[in-house]
Amino acid sequence: SSGSHLPRSGGSPQSSPAAAAMAEDSGGGGEIALGGGQGGQERTNIRWHEHDWNRILAGEGTADKYLNRGGLIRKDRLAALAPPEHHPETRVLRTFDDFLVALRELGGGRGASTEVEFVLKKAHSSNAHGMKFLTGADARLLLGEETPVALRLVALTAGAGAFAAVLLGMGSWRRPSRAASGLLPALVASSAAVLVAHVIWTKRWVSSTQKATAPREVEFRAVLKGHEVAAAAAAAAAAPGGGEADAKQEIWVLQRHIKPWLHEGHKFHLRVLFLCVGDLRAFVHENVRMCVATEAWEGGRQDGSRSAALVTNMGVNQKWNGYDASIQNLSLDALGSARAASVLSEVARVLGETLQRVRAAGRRQFFTLPNCWELFGADFLVEGGSGRVVLLEINPAPSLTSFAQSWGMVEDGGPELRRALLGPDPLGGALPLGWREVEVGPRRAPSRWAKKKK
Repeated sequence: SSGSHLPRSGGSPQSSPAAAAMAEDSGGGGEIALGGGQGGQERTNIRWHEHDWNRILAGEGTADKYLNRGGLIRKDRLAALAPPEHHPETRVLRTFDDFLVALRELGGGRGASTEVEFVLKKAHSSNAHGMKFLTGADARLLLGEETPVALRLVALTAGAGAFAAVLLGMGSWRRPSRAASGLLPALVASSAAVLVAHVIWTKRWVSSTQKATAPREVEFRAVLKGHEVAAAAAAAAAAPGGGEADAKQEIWVLQRHIKPWLHEGHKFHLRVLFLCVGDLRAFVHENVRMCVATEAWEGGRQDGSRSAALVTNMGVNQKWNGYDASIQNLSLDALGSARAASVLSEVARVLGETLQRVRAAGRRQFFTLPNCWELFGADFLVEGGSGRVVLLEINPAPSLTSFAQSWGMVEDGGPELRRALLGPDPLGGALPLGWREVEVGPRRAPSRWAKKKK
């Protein structure tokens, strides 16, 4: 394979000045390549930092990874570079206070929705690790802005009674009557009673709400606390005499949850194989997999804790009782041939525009070289109702497990599947059948969704 040409330093990124300069931006120090080897021996564990990047930059040999692709694979960067009409609205978080501010900026304190509205993710992680979902009600509780309808009705009733008493009192002052004289004290007394009840009920509700909110606040504080501790450690290490920090700063993103298109009542996402070659051609594979949640969407629509209905990652779903690959790992054709063709064309267009935008941002975002190539896994969601295709994230070193079944292989298919998928050398020869080239040149027409941004 092309991996037989891959040089290896065998050391850390610090052994190569070029790699040291780009390691953090690339976000690839620990990612596993899909293949490669030396002396004709197939290897499946070549990591980003094992390549001798000084030699690669000098044009000596090839690599199955790019030196830097942080603008593609880091969620915090992709959010600023992806086509906004095809990516969830996103805020980058560094503390729990940032989380609350972001929640408010995304509209978490407004409206009366009780459905899942937001999702919290690690910016540098994949496989749904650490992912949390929030409903509109969760957001209002966390922001202290949730007031039940019953309390509002009580307040309105008390206010209306008091207003009526004032009007009646004004009328009886001009033309007093026995009926008015008897009704006025009754209205005043009843309004006062309702207001007292409202105050007591409100205090009890606030107390119960604080108890209900406390676990959520503790949960999200705990989720983000590790980041704050790491940031503090990095700051301390940066101080004179502080030494070197071992912990890297953790970054999170809060995104608006996209209401999903459902397949037989279940949420799903699309896993697309996305191949970048040289400087620069790009391809998507026609074998797109639909990864379907184990539980029906209705079970998690108003419950952010129902991960089996909300998380569609295949690796996560395989751990739950009831997982069935025959109905949860499907071909895109399960949507119908016409819709599948439309979705694939839109996926290719969105990825092409994303590449344009990331490359235009400079080599700190995507450093392409003619002697490098890399396979990515791009995750998309189809929006319910509109059918809009939304790019969620792009992952390096994608698992091929979900594709092995369609090639008649077991587990991840190993080297055999990689050869069948990529051919002997993506840089030097024609790719096997199934790859569709993505247009990376100037964009010719605006997206029909650009005018529909929320």
